[in-house]
Amino acid sequence: MKYCDKCGAEMMDEAVVCTKCGCAVETTQEVQKKERNKGLDIAIKIFMILGCISSGLAIIPLFWTVPMTISASRKMNNGEPIGVGFKICTLLFVSMIAGILLLCRNED
Repeated sequence: MKYCDKCGAEMMDEAVVCTKCGCAVETTQEVQKKERNKGLDIAIKIFMILGCISSGLAIIPLFWTVPMTISASRKMNNGEPIGVGFKICTLLFVSMIAGILLLCRNED
């Protein structure tokens, strides 16, 4: 048995909608996907921050590295997909390691 994240009602393991409040419930596959990406997301954020710090010596790059780091962090926290173009720009302009990790990140 599992419990609803919103109201706490007990539900069957196969349920995708709570019978008490009607809210959608995350499936075990969605939860597993989030857990797989959690460590990778932390590494990406660290390398993007390091990229911002290293580009801090030249003030101009901060105008795109900081907003890109904030945007990527928000998207990862909210579970939103990150586009391939953004990933490649991260690879080229912020941090090579963070860009590679973003490209390896599973967003199916």
